[in-house]
Amino acid sequence: RMGYQDRPYFNESPWGQRQPLKFSEYSMVTKLIIITVALWLFDLFTATTKSGNWFGDFLSLHADCWRRPWEIFQFLTHGFMHAPIQSKVGVSHILFNMLILVMFGAHLERLWGPKRYFIFYFASGLGAFLLYNSIGMWEIFELKQHMTQLGIDVNVVNHKIKEGFVDQIVFNTEDEHLVLQRYYDLSVSTMAGASGALFGIMAGFAVLFPNT
Repeated sequence: RMGYQDRPYFNESPWGQRQPLKFSEYSMVTKLIIITVALWLFDLFTATTKSGNWFGDFLSLHADCWRRPWEIFQFLTHGFMHAPIQSKVGVSHILFNMLILVMFGAHLERLWGPKRYFIFYFASGLGAFLLYNSIGMWEIFELKQHMTQLGIDVNVVNHKIKEGFVDQIVFNTEDEHLVLQRYYDLSVSTMAGASGALFGIMAGFAVLFPNT
């Protein structure tokens, strides 16, 4: 008995002979989505009550990364990490970023090709990192000056933050509290997500397709 796979019209059809694509054959946009979602899911399922989202935290870019040059890989990996599902933004962070990547990135990849597209994507992410951290470093510099004016020893504050003794930092006024809180937030903040690279993608799309 002849099955439908043995019939001539099935074998002549490209659907009958199509093989599953290898990872290397996917578009660059698809590869970026697969890697990003896979890392996000790994972070989700390896999170623990004690250590939290240790994997995402390890691959995100930390504000004090300059103290640990061996973690230079975070300059690349932070662009693939996104907020965990239990955070305030939940799944919307990675969902909207991947949606923007499909909507705008696919057009640029077809126009430029995968290699040029990836270079532009990576350069956009690096540029966003440099801009974000430059602003952050300038704000930290101004906060240090403000703390000095208030009579706060910045070296003592840095030591207590580094050793995890934040609750031992003493403040006398509300102004000191606000300055110390902001300084602490910036000192321990992490950068994660493809938003910086995607802003570059959207800007490139707007320049190339201004009437779309």
